[in-house]
Amino acid sequence: MTRETARRYVDAWTGGDRDGVRRLLADDMRAESNLDGESDLGSPERLVAALGRFADHLDGVSLVTETYAAGRAVLMCDCRVGNRADPIRVIDFLDIRADDGLIERIRRVYDVAALKRVLPGLSG
Repeated sequence: MTRETARRYVDAWTGGDRDGVRRLLADDMRAESNLDGESDLGSPERLVAALGRFADHLDGVSLVTETYAAGRAVLMCDCRVGNRADPIRVIDFLDIRADDGLIERIRRVYDVAALKRVLPGLSG
């Protein structure tokens, strides 16, 4: 179940499917990121909005690597904007509940240097 939920999450946020992302999140989920203004994303709705703002700029996403163990997933993606050669690397650490398959915690780490080069308005 962990792998299926994680893959659905990646497909949803990279495809701009905000409703699809929201359906995968537990109501009491916690989310944090290393970006200014997003260190504590609080509610599922704030996370969905933040993911949507980022996804709106993307022209493609490649899943570089994924690891799964005991209800946890680590997903590393390269995110492309336009025809730039330097992607923005993003790593999501997901904690997924075994009973219902919903995501209860997300820790997102952006390559902030790449984000500032490619999308300076989103880097805080």
